[in-house]
Amino acid sequence: MTGRILVISQLPPPLHGSTIMTRTFLQALTDLGFDSRLVDRRFSASVAEVGKFNIRKTLSAMWMPFRLVVAGVRYRPDVVVFFATNRTF
Repeated sequence: MTGRILVISQLPPPLHGSTIMTRTFLQALTDLGFDSRLVDRRFSASVAEVGKFNIRKTLSAMWMPFRLVVAGVRYRPDVVVFFATNRTF
C-alpha cells in the first residue's frame, strides 16, 4: 500500500490514551507501508499540565495553524487524520 497520511495529534509525553493511540497508529501505518507525517499538537509536557493555562501553551496553540498549513503544502497528504480528545478547556 502507498499513500501519504498526515496525522494531527501528539506523541508521549504526557502518557495518556490519546498519545498512546497515536504512537500505535503511526507504527501501524509504517508497518503497512504508508508514508506518514505527524503535526504535533502538544501543548502539555505532563499530565499535570493538562487543562491548565500558561503562556507557552497559548503560543504553541497560536503557532499550530501555521505548522498545519506548511505541512499540508509541503507534504501534500492524501489523507489527514485528526485525533480529537474529549477533554474540556
